Amino acid sequence: TPDGPIAGCTGDAVLLTANLSGGTGPFDYQWYRDGIPLTDTQHITGTQTDTLTFSPLFLEDAATYHATHTTAASTAPQGSVGVTPYDCSFFPGSVTCPMSYV
Repeated sequence: TPDGPIAGCTGDAVLLTANLSGGTGPFDYQWYRDGIPLTDTQHITGTQTDTLTFSPLFLEDAATYHATHTTAASTAPQGSVGVTPYDCSFFPGSVTCPMSYV
């Protein structure tokens, strides 16, 4: 996950990737939204992998996300990141739409 909040335009695909620190694989992953475990939906996938995918991103996806990775010996939390979706239809063809992707 990145070190700070990320922003994206609604309708675009946004990826969050867990950065491992410690342990020896294989790893089991779990992504959380505001502390609640996620399950895959039509537009959010990878909830039990190292990469969480929003495709497409919706305004309702605004939240704080984090992942944990588990080995046979332990569970290690990853850092959290805020996701801020923007309706970029208000910025057609403009580079001023606040966007960043991981």
